[in-house]
Amino acid sequence: MGLGSCGLYVSFGKKKDIAGPDEHMSPDPQENVSDEFQSCPSYSNTIRWCSKSPSDGNLVTVEFGHRRSLSQGGNIHKPPRNILIPGRSSGATEAVNLASLADRDSVTKYKFCHQRSFSQGNCYETPGNNLVPNRSSDANQAVKHGLSSSAGHYYGHGNIIKGFNSITQLQSPGSVEEINNMANLKYRKGYFKEAVPLYDKAIALCPQNAIYHTNKAAALISLGRFTESVEECLKAIKCDPSCSRAHYRLGTLFTRFGQVDDARWHFMLSDKNIGSETMQRLSRIEAHYVNTNKARKVKDWGGVLRESTLCIEAGVDASNQLVALKAEALFKLQRVEEAFELVNAASHSEESRVTKPRKGTACLLIIETKLHLYLGRFEKGVKSAEKAVDMDSTGKSLKWLKKARGAAEARKCGNDYYKDKKYLEACTMFGQGLQYVPTNNVLLCDRAACRSKLGQWKMAIDDCNAALRERPNFHKALLWRAHSYARLRRWKDSLKDYSALSKEFPGDEFIASSLDQVKKELKARAHAEDRSLS
Repeated sequence: MGLGSCGLYVSFGKKKDIAGPDEHMSPDPQENVSDEFQSCPSYSNTIRWCSKSPSDGNLVTVEFGHRRSLSQGGNIHKPPRNILIPGRSSGATEAVNLASLADRDSVTKYKFCHQRSFSQGNCYETPGNNLVPNRSSDANQAVKHGLSSSAGHYYGHGNIIKGFNSITQLQSPGSVEEINNMANLKYRKGYFKEAVPLYDKAIALCPQNAIYHTNKAAALISLGRFTESVEECLKAIKCDPSCSRAHYRLGTLFTRFGQVDDARWHFMLSDKNIGSETMQRLSRIEAHYVNTNKARKVKDWGGVLRESTLCIEAGVDASNQLVALKAEALFKLQRVEEAFELVNAASHSEESRVTKPRKGTACLLIIETKLHLYLGRFEKGVKSAEKAVDMDSTGKSLKWLKKARGAAEARKCGNDYYKDKKYLEACTMFGQGLQYVPTNNVLLCDRAACRSKLGQWKMAIDDCNAALRERPNFHKALLWRAHSYARLRRWKDSLKDYSALSKEFPGDEFIASSLDQVKKELKARAHAEDRSLS
């Protein structure tokens, strides 16, 4: 008589060893189990099945009661109450196996009643608040709840139909491993974002598994989320302090952060054979860091740029602190566009989106604030300063927030006055803004424009010169200075500035006409001098 597709075949009155392709009849797959079936002579045949494991000497007995019907197909029908529904192997096999696990010192006896139906070899499972374990190991939960069975008339035609009401799916270690394997497959194919939530599911089901944490850390590293990766490695070490993979990953991460001492420590704890090349690289990184800080103290910005670049090339490619030092050097060397690109790339990376930013992020945002103010983007400068304070409310970040807000408010008021042609009030407001950032080229140029409108030509030229010292290619300041020179009839100086502007903006009509006017004035002056000599 066949039990559907469950992989169990029993002949009445005969002895048969049974086990499905993925099932074992003892708690340990390595143990041998003696199984035997015995038949009871009656019309309603009873199969008595015994399982005994030589390792513990437990005896478990299960009786199957069957009634013959008028069918010739030999089908088995499972009854309609709180029944145990195994996945792919015999329900009796699972119940007996796991009952032996639950109580090793007792004999457990269960009865399963089956009735032949009019179907052709199908197994129909009935609907009654059933407990449906995914695997054999989950049947233990059903045994603990004392699930039983009784007879019923249900007919199937080749399909296995599971119960409908209050079905509970229990997780097993095998399913957790399958989730981890799926995540690993996504990782190998380069789908890192899809792998992370799968690792999260595996960790939620088995939070003390260090391997799952290190696997997630690897995916986060590939996404550029280094701070989160460090946290996962630390969780792995908390689960297993000797997890060499987690220590090694922390060593590589701290190397990229430029934290040399931490990197050495974790490399040592990883118990891996760290070559001399890695240790030499750590020594080079340490030396470059020291040289960078020394150069900054003496304001040797060329040295800061050189040493910070060498440090990054040595492997410190994830240090916001080092990026801030390099950006500051570029800023001081008047390479503002390069500095802004460097800061912008770091501040818009995946790492910048984490809730716990790493060391040096506030310094990077302060440099970003300075660059925004330098380029006249005052409102953006305020936002960057506010972010810096939120991340690290030190005196330095608070100071720059105060500067950014004061300069932005003064400039806004000054622009409003200038539009209303209230040049004196505008000049005063721009002056107040300069009290917060005395060398800001934009505010200096704005004040020069007001002074030029007020006829204060010399003072306007002074402001333009100060602005051009801070920003040599600031064309707006150059234009106001050329205009002021012309108003003071300093035609040669004016010609020089207008000629430079004409090269930068060859199609600008105002600059072209101003340049022609200055040239005419120079010619007239030359004729006048010739006349006086003659």
